[in-house]
Order: sequence, then structure tokens, then C-alpha cells
Amino acid sequence: MIESTAGYYFKHIDEFPLPGLLCESASPAELFSALKVFYDGELTEWAKRKGEDPPVGVIVSGDVFIERDADIRPGVVIQGPAVICAGAQINSNAVIEGPVYVGEGCSIAAHAFLRPYTVLGKKAGVGHASEVKCCLVQNGAKIASLAFAGDSLLGKGARVGSGVILANRRFDQSNARVKIMGELLDLGRDFFGCVLGDYSRLGANCVTLPGAHIGPFCRIMPQTVLRGFLPEATSVTATQQLECKTIPPMELK
Repeated sequence: MIESTAGYYFKHIDEFPLPGLLCESASPAELFSALKVFYDGELTEWAKRKGEDPPVGVIVSGDVFIERDADIRPGVVIQGPAVICAGAQINSNAVIEGPVYVGEGCSIAAHAFLRPYTVLGKKAGVGHASEVKCCLVQNGAKIASLAFAGDSLLGKGARVGSGVILANRRFDQSNARVKIMGELLDLGRDFFGCVLGDYSRLGANCVTLPGAHIGPFCRIMPQTVLRGFLPEATSVTATQQLECKTIPPMELK
């Protein structure tokens, strides 16, 4: 079933800067396994190479490889292993807890928190005070401010709006599941957030429940709670009823 493989959600796998990490026929759980292999092997060795010295005011511990022309502002804390590629901009008071890979030309806003097993592709972005944990964020994908993305796979050009929560664990702590085309699939992980296809958008304050699979080119309007599978090029809008009534004016103290 194509809808259960990476190739349905991600059409630009060949453009990703880390060859071999993505595979069209792989399941999302297999992609997470490939991420861990990359971190425990290639990235750990990469971080040990001699790169640029960290700028004054940047706190570094462990093995951290910084390429030339990376712009890291004072107050940033980086705990290796970590790789920071050329042209990346990391603003003051961001925290990076490795293993983490920050791709070429990425933008990380002030007070952002990148937690272990996170990969940011070329020109990806993480907004102010957002938290990203164990995520694969492909080229040009953006996570806006005050968001949480846990154990998720984001496609090229995907957008996660301000205040969005990609919830990553069920209340009963069992494996995440998703029903696709009438078939209930065990996703093989108790921590599993969202698969968000290429160029799909989650509006402000949306919540995706663990195991959500959203196809490419979808638009999820603000304040929507979404679960399960959503086929490509689908728009979803949450409806609500508002009660309005007249009240006496009151000056607050």
C-alpha cells in the first residue's frame, strides 16, 4: 500500500543532503531506524572532525563540527555530537542537545530547543521558543514559533504554524496506530508524532494526534485537531458554534 510508505508523502527524496537516509519504499518506522543508525555512526564520527572554532559567547560541550560561514550568536548552547553546516544561523539563547544535524542555510530562532535525533535539511527553519525532538525536517520546511514537534517526519516545504502541537505519545503509552484505506497499521513505535507530506500546511494552534499521516499539498486550517490518515491535496477546516450575548459595561481594576 503506497499510502503507508515514504514515497507517498515525500516526492523529493533525491534532493535531501544526506544520501541514503530516505527511501521511497520505507515505512516511517524504518526511516526513524535509519536516523538512529546515521546518528550513532556517521554523524558521531563527523562531529569529531576539526571545524571552525565556536564564536565567543557560545557554549560548546562534546564533539561539535562547525562549518565555515555558520552564524552562531552569543548565548547559544550546543551539546554534541552535533554538525552545524555552512550558512546556518543560530540566534541567541537557542539550545542544541545532540545528536543533531543542522543543514546548510538553516535558521534557528532565539530560545529554540533542538533535542536529540533531529535532522534539519537545507534552509529549514525553527521559530522562537519552539521545541523539536527526534524529527526529520526536510529542505525548506519551517516550524514557526511556540510549537512542539516530536518524533515526526516533515516533507519538503512543509509548514507548521505557531502554537502547533505534533503530539507524539498515546495516553496508554502503547504503539501509535493509524488507519489507512480501511487497514489499521501498528506503527511500531510508542513515540510517534506526525508524517507531514511535502508542502502541506498546519495552521496556527493545530494539534495532530500520535500517528497522524498527512499527505502532500494538504491545508489544515487553524485550531483543528487531526488524527488518522489524510489523503493528498485535502483541506480541513474545524467548525465551531459561538454564543454572543450583551453584558453590562464594567471597568476592570
